[in-house]
Amino acid sequence: MRDAERSLHTEAAPAINAIGVRIAGLARLGGDDRLRAAALALRREFGIATDAISLAVIDLGYDERALIAYAANANGTLPLNFDAWFEALLKGREVVWSMAAGDAESVVYSEHGATAISHWRDGDAPPSAMVALANERARSSQPLTVWLDCTRARHAISPSPATLAHWSASLGAEFRILEARPAANLLPLRRVPSLSSAAPTGVLDRALWAAALASIVCVAIAGARTLVNAPPQTTTARAIPAGELWARATLTSPVLAEQMKSATFGGGAWVIAVPGIAPPELDRAAKSLSNNGFTTQLVREPEARIRVQP
Repeated sequence: MRDAERSLHTEAAPAINAIGVRIAGLARLGGDDRLRAAALALRREFGIATDAISLAVIDLGYDERALIAYAANANGTLPLNFDAWFEALLKGREVVWSMAAGDAESVVYSEHGATAISHWRDGDAPPSAMVALANERARSSQPLTVWLDCTRARHAISPSPATLAHWSASLGAEFRILEARPAANLLPLRRVPSLSSAAPTGVLDRALWAAALASIVCVAIAGARTLVNAPPQTTTARAIPAGELWARATLTSPVLAEQMKSATFGGGAWVIAVPGIAPPELDRAAKSLSNNGFTTQLVREPEARIRVQP
């Protein structure tokens, strides 16, 4: 399974992934409760098994949104840290583009998590991930600031000043070059506390488990309806992990995550129930996804749902 498109690679440690989620009551959760809530979100929304991973949770400070950094850590003894020196930037909704050497994939970190940019060339149009972020910022009347981190890889390649000037003009974004890394700010990843080791006696524990159960029911119903209504499809696209597909789709059309009632993953596709979204907005989301290489299907009755696959 390739996690390179949401990963930070190091020579001595496994890939550390990052993904953005909304966690109900995040500000009131602390310690083990926050880790459990993050683990439930990874399982429920992205189909990620959490039995053998370590993770850290960064509270982004708005809309109950968090960035979850996680990595496989089966034995629990390997010390893992997330390079979180840009935590303040993410909380300010700034973006870090971690540049790579040669033809290797570079990684863009935002409040949505991390996504890879496989190919870009000097003089080309800006990458689709940057276009999606710029469009999102424009809808919310917020500036887009992108830090190009050239410190992570030796001989990292970044766009030329002329290309950055062109991208800045076309996207309305500000690009800044980071050539020297700030002082180390390592966030340790911890094993997920057992989700079944204690009875749900606290108010927050009961709320978390109730939310998880309600989501499972909604997911099952949405999935069953979609299987009945959606015509069969064939695709030659490579299978990608649920979390990776989710990160790409919601980066391209963030309104899907904002308006989501429930979501289920199966057959290589996400089915997202968005009953509160206006039809024109749903059409724009589907068009944006299609323009960025996704295959979509819309179901409008009895409630709006969109099926997204690579």
